[in-house]
Amino acid sequence: MTFNLKNGSKFNPHLVLPKNDDNLILKVIKNEIIVGYVQQLLGNDLTMWNCHLYTKQPESVNQVEWHQDSYYFPLYPKKSVTVWIALDNVDHNNGAMYYIPEKLNADVAHVADSSKLSFKYYIDSLSIDSRNQVLNKRSQGQFSIHDFYTVHRSNVNQSCLPRSALIIRYMPSDVHYDHDEHQARLYKEFDQYNDGTMDKNVCVLNTGGIIVSGKNLNEKNLLWK
Repeated sequence: MTFNLKNGSKFNPHLVLPKNDDNLILKVIKNEIIVGYVQQLLGNDLTMWNCHLYTKQPESVNQVEWHQDSYYFPLYPKKSVTVWIALDNVDHNNGAMYYIPEKLNADVAHVADSSKLSFKYYIDSLSIDSRNQVLNKRSQGQFSIHDFYTVHRSNVNQSCLPRSALIIRYMPSDVHYDHDEHQARLYKEFDQYNDGTMDKNVCVLNTGGIIVSGKNLNEKNLLWK
């Protein structure tokens, strides 16, 4: 799978996917191996609610500070996992992810900094013990899975090689996503870094109706606005 990005394009585009089983990315989303691992963590009835491409160009300045995915997305209850698929060989030199292997059941306090190039909200490194952090080194085509509360980060890409990943988020299909809260709290703040396109994509709503297994509980319970 190859993605070509023009100079100056977003490094973190969210994907709006057609509900067509011939779509290559949908085939990855519904891959039996990936879904099987996710089911062991979240149960049999799953929804894929968010999918995006995260690219760090060679010698780029984009980095992500310590954070939790749970802080950025208002899901209730907060049950979700992120599947991180390497589209390139990924190691420390080209900006691999680091994570702290600690089981958490709540959000850690985040601070805000508008000068950040990617994520405005992050965890102050002084407030966590990162001595046991693990490098998420992956070969092209390999993937990792981390929990919604997992504390993780990634450095700049200081190499001459690109670093791209396909990121897919799954949740149990009875989890509620509060679109209004997400728009009010985060979308407008992201717009200044994404040229206003994140809100126009409404990526969660367009991709959230894709059921990868089990039955769709969302329509019955009116969980998606």
